[in-house]
Amino acid sequence: MDTINNFFAPLEHAIKKYQKYIRYFLYVLTFLSFWFLMMKNGTKESGEKAIFVLWIILWLPIFARVLDLGIARALMPLRKELGILMGTLALVHGFSFIIPNQSLLQDGTAVWGEGGPTYLFFWLIAMWLSVPLTLTSSSWAMRKMGKYWKYLHRLVYIIIIFVVVHVVLLKAFRWFDYWPVIILGLYFVGKILEWCGFTLRKSGTKTY
Repeated sequence: MDTINNFFAPLEHAIKKYQKYIRYFLYVLTFLSFWFLMMKNGTKESGEKAIFVLWIILWLPIFARVLDLGIARALMPLRKELGILMGTLALVHGFSFIIPNQSLLQDGTAVWGEGGPTYLFFWLIAMWLSVPLTLTSSSWAMRKMGKYWKYLHRLVYIIIIFVVVHVVLLKAFRWFDYWPVIILGLYFVGKILEWCGFTLRKSGTKTY
């Protein structure tokens, strides 16, 4: 990993140096995400970007703690801002679908069919579970909630599972997209390694 860390060292230093401004930039992106509500394909675009940001948030600790990537360690302090961006994109994705499709959701069979829960069921659960995580993605919330903050934010593991099931069921009508399943499996392998304390980190390197 030394070669990779050396290659990305200038970018890592820039992220650390301009971390405050990157936070402001993420807040601006969060505000601009509401623009998807006015776009014709805003539902699809906001949903894809919400999932992309969620994967970044989930993989950062593994890249930082297990693989010892310096650029990932530099980005770790920005996870709360990324969480706000992800949650906002998820809500925009939700409302951009709900507003023109209220009658569809009022029909219970659209959420729970004869064969069981549909892709809309898993999407609704994932979206509403992301709300409390988004609202508490701040240092102030961490201080106020104490140890309960971590308990609450472990909901992210349920959210990503429901999101992957949602994507798989959604695309099952056309084709089977196996990549989300593979990425999810690899993620939990990496997470188990992290929980077990496995790391490529050299002694003396700061952790997050």
